[in-house]
Amino acid sequence: AAPAGGGGGGIKADSMLAVLTQALESDDKQLLAECLGVTNNRVVQATVARLPPRMVTALLKKVVERFQKRPARSVALVSWIRALLTQHTSLLMTHPDVVRSLTPLYQLVEARVSTYHKLLKLEGRLELALSQVSNRSRGGSEYSKEPDVTVDEGGEPDEVDVVGDDMDESEDDEDDDDEEE
Repeated sequence: AAPAGGGGGGIKADSMLAVLTQALESDDKQLLAECLGVTNNRVVQATVARLPPRMVTALLKKVVERFQKRPARSVALVSWIRALLTQHTSLLMTHPDVVRSLTPLYQLVEARVSTYHKLLKLEGRLELALSQVSNRSRGGSEYSKEPDVTVDEGGEPDEVDVVGDDMDESEDDEDDDDEEE
C-alpha cells in the first residue's frame, strides 16, 4: 500500500514502514519522496519507532540530503529528523559517520538562525523608523530636539559632571510663587 501524498490521513504506521523500508532498500527516490511527504506526526513517530536499526542511519542521511537540497520546502522533513534524532539517539551515537552526515544540517540550521536574528533586528529598526515618520506626520514629536541634560563623562571615573542644569531648586520654587500672584 503506497502512501498517498501529503498529510497521510489514512495511512497506518505498519504499511508506511513497509513502503519506507522498500524505498530505502531499493533506493527508490520517488517512493521515498512519497513516504517523506507524510506529515501526520503520529504516523511519522510510529514509523520511525519501528524502523529496523540498520535503516536508521540510511534514512537520516536521505532526509538530511533532501533538507539540504530544498530547505524552503523542508517543513515536512523536520518531523522526520526530530523523530529519528529523539527515538534513535543511542544508536546514532554509536555510528561515527553520523556526525559527518549531520554537520551540513547543523550548518544550515545555524545559517538560518543567524539570518533570523538579523531579520529581527531589521524589523525592529523599520518599526522604529515607521513610528517616527508617522509621529512627525501627525504634527510634531513628543521628544524635544535639544537635550534637557548633557552629561560630560570626561572627568574622573567617580565623577559625573552635569552640564545644562544651571538652575537650583530654590529658583524653581521662587518662579512658581511669582506666577501665583
